[in-house]
Amino acid sequence: MLKIELKSDAPKGVVDLIKEQGLIVPNSCNDGRCGACIGTLISGNLNREKPEVFLAENPTRDAFLACCCSLSAKVLVSFQNLYPDIFPEPRHIVGKIRLFQQISANLAVFRIRLRPGSKFKFVPGQHIGISTADIAERYYSIASYDECADHIDVLVAKVAGGEMSDFLFGHTTSEQTVTLNGPIGSFHLPDAHCDGILAFVTGSGLGPILSILDKMTFNSDPRLKNFSICWGYRNIADGDILLESLYPEVNFYRFCSRGDDPRAIGSYLTEFDFDGSYNPNSLYLACGNPKMVVEINEKLRAKGFEMAKFSSDNFLLRGDFP
Repeated sequence: MLKIELKSDAPKGVVDLIKEQGLIVPNSCNDGRCGACIGTLISGNLNREKPEVFLAENPTRDAFLACCCSLSAKVLVSFQNLYPDIFPEPRHIVGKIRLFQQISANLAVFRIRLRPGSKFKFVPGQHIGISTADIAERYYSIASYDECADHIDVLVAKVAGGEMSDFLFGHTTSEQTVTLNGPIGSFHLPDAHCDGILAFVTGSGLGPILSILDKMTFNSDPRLKNFSICWGYRNIADGDILLESLYPEVNFYRFCSRGDDPRAIGSYLTEFDFDGSYNPNSLYLACGNPKMVVEINEKLRAKGFEMAKFSSDNFLLRGDFP
């Protein structure tokens, strides 16, 4: 755990105070729901400004959520992880979105074309908010990376009754104008030497990993040859992304919960031999289903793993919702 002392003479957010020290608290929803910014209060008092929904559902002694708290004195707190301030400031830009690749009835890649000359800088692993004049902001994972491109791709899972996914999947033959807000979140691949990288992802949680792989390929990152991905999805058609040919150096382990997919080695990620593959000198990533993310976190903690080498993104609020 990383300890840090914070001081403020007037009420100020914990996230802002830590950023003043050149560090970033892990974050995703910034609304007290995902639990990414959980910390431990060692001494002092915090102002609980917003409902800490994650803690209400997952009570932990002396825990707090940085995105929900402020202070006006001195406190000593600790976090599982703090990142260097490498993430660009979010901003609003306009783009045009269209269907790029229909993977299945419920999963597709949409391409967002940016205005000429408007570069969108982000760290692979981050996500964006998408809104229209009539539909409030929804969050989607960036699934591509190209420093020279005038577009970005997002992996979208269709949600029954979801306004944004109905809008996107209902306009597949023409471009639609949307407003982007981002980049958002702190999920990323740490720039560290390691024996290997093992990622656990479910459904559209594959999106951020694709962005990470694109950058690694672009930079000829030598760690690519020791990258393994366990990807769980529901239906056979949801797995129709040609991962093995796109990234031939990477090891893919597929799990399909509905149907007999010949590419899959099992039905659920829990069937993967975690203990047999564990390496304390590897980097671990987990992205997607909240329950899965928590389970990987707990397994690593039980082994005494150095949690600074674990990065995760809880998809509790990702994508559309009815």
